[in-house]
Order: sequence, then C-alpha cells, then structure tokens
Amino acid sequence: VLDAAKGSFGGIDACLGFLATARAPRKTVLFGTISDHAGASRSAYHRVTRAALAQAERVFVAGPNALRPRRLARSEFPGRIFMEEDREKCVAALVGSVIEDELIYVKSSTVDDLQGALAAAFVDRP
Repeated sequence: VLDAAKGSFGGIDACLGFLATARAPRKTVLFGTISDHAGASRSAYHRVTRAALAQAERVFVAGPNALRPRRLARSEFPGRIFMEEDREKCVAALVGSVIEDELIYVKSSTVDDLQGALAAAFVDRP
C-alpha cells in the first residue's frame, strides 16, 4: 500500500488503522519523512513507530530522520525496527527480506521518492 504523497504526522494513526484487520502472514511499515509535527522530530518518530508496531511486526525508517527511533530499537523493540538514512539501502533491506503475501504499508512524503526506490528495487528483484 503506497501512501507516499504527504507524510503528515496528524493523519498517521488513521492511516495505520486498516492494519489491525488486514490479514497477512507479516505486516511491515516503511516510513520516510514525517512532516507537520509539533515539537522535536524524535518524539514524532517515536510515536509513529510505536503506533505502527502495535499493528505490524516490523518498521523500516528511511531518510534523514531515520535514526530518530534508535532508542526504541535498542530497548523496547529489538529486532523489529530497521533504520537507514540512505533510502536505496533501506528499501533494498526491506525488499531483500520480503516474504510471500507480506503486507507492506509505505507512508512518506514526495521528497523521499520512496515510490521510485521501491519500483526500482522490485523490478531488479530476482
């Protein structure tokens, strides 16, 4: 599910809601840049990462703020949060670990061009 036009912080909880009832052997969320949040970006990324992990098995975070949830990755959710500032590397890690019928939800803004990175990665996938 590609939702990569605007990564507005205010709408993320509603966007993640469908994951609760979706049926898939594994659910993954990929976040790019999250915009329109008040306060520190670390707090915003912690909140959306926690919300995503309430519905999905794993979360990937790509882009310049990718390392914001690193404390969560080390303490509360080891092995479930994958962070990479380089979008191509992040997408490659995700695509390289996809399982059959996995549900992937992508939330980002157009500045990240995760759509292009995903298209290229899936086209090149054996």
